[in-house]
Amino acid sequence: VCTDPSIQSIPVVSGNIVVWADSRNVDDDLYGYDIETATEFAVCADLGGQYRPAISGNIVIWRDYRNGNGDIYGYNVETGIEFSVCTDSEGQDYPAVSGNIVVWVDGRNRNNDIYADGGVVRAMCSKGNCNSALNVIDDVTHYGTSKYVPVGSDMSGCGYNNIYDAWNVYTAKEGGSVTISTDGSTFDTVLSVFEACGGLELACNDDYSMENLQSKVTLDVVKGKSYLIRVAGFNEAIGDYDLLVTRGACINPPQMDSNDDCKVNMIDFAVFASEWMTCGLDEYGSCW
Repeated sequence: VCTDPSIQSIPVVSGNIVVWADSRNVDDDLYGYDIETATEFAVCADLGGQYRPAISGNIVIWRDYRNGNGDIYGYNVETGIEFSVCTDSEGQDYPAVSGNIVVWVDGRNRNNDIYADGGVVRAMCSKGNCNSALNVIDDVTHYGTSKYVPVGSDMSGCGYNNIYDAWNVYTAKEGGSVTISTDGSTFDTVLSVFEACGGLELACNDDYSMENLQSKVTLDVVKGKSYLIRVAGFNEAIGDYDLLVTRGACINPPQMDSNDDCKVNMIDFAVFASEWMTCGLDEYGSCW
């Protein structure tokens, strides 16, 4: 990952991203490496020194001395945006992060307490403009918020008065059916999918059941094509949202769909033929 002549220490990893403390610039800085693309990058090389990195998904958190005492700063690997989490004058240390929650040891009360923040991370993972939508990927929950976005220029075709919107983009690695949901969100969401900014709306849902104010859509996607996902709220509602894209799942699967891709085709026939010839897990001869 890194064999620079200086000292590298405290490595942390999430998915394909490795981050560590690095002394190549005298003060400790933070560097990262994308295993998938074999690319090294600087997370933070600010004067003063950066220490004790932690990572979850695309979010890197660390203790930072640029202000003369330990503060907590963060960096979104996906967008390249740095942000401050806590810069209280008494000093913060030992940060940890999971999903959208950052926790740390805090000395503001003259003894060590534990503080947490989730709103800042969600804000840095949200975009109120479809032209700068942030990526979401299969089977990984994206944590965002619509609390800080402006009134949008688009409207979803379902739901009432859904004027505040946050945007994400999903690029299909494979063709087939995907389900997009906002389960876990803190407000009455309105979810819609567009083919482009200002383009055709491909799917839209307000409440997917009488008991649930969250939203869910299922649609067929084309390999390599990008789809814009708009998360808004019913009647100007705003809040924190959890966005998840899953493949091969549908609300009402068709009869004879053997491989859970929401379609009936030759693949399902092959599965059926294989099961018929082998009687499931029984010996071949026992089929007759």
